[in-house]
Amino acid sequence: MTHVLALRCRQCGAQYAESPEYVCEECFGPLEAMYDYDAIRAQISREQIAAGPRSIWRYSDFLPFESPPPAPLTTGTTPLLKADRLAERLGLRELYVKNDAANPTHSFKDRVVSVALAKARS
Repeated sequence: MTHVLALRCRQCGAQYAESPEYVCEECFGPLEAMYDYDAIRAQISREQIAAGPRSIWRYSDFLPFESPPPAPLTTGTTPLLKADRLAERLGLRELYVKNDAANPTHSFKDRVVSVALAKARS
């Protein structure tokens, strides 16, 4: 189930219909999805998300699929690590860093590649 209303350029604000495009034709800025947050609030709860699989696919209602893909790659939900010394050095009370080395290829790019691969398969 997709809740995407349109794509909007982050640079100039131009809007486009939902499509596999990612660059604005006007200014070459990046396109990002505009969501129907009222529909999302009415249909999806934090509890539903938390009850989902321990991977990026717990957020499948926010991804460009009518239904979750079959046999998806299990990426995401990498741990947050408390970084006390870095927090102290930066003058922060607390700081956490995301450990994306826990993904299958040890890269933050695994999330976007998993979604792109599942979309290509569908």
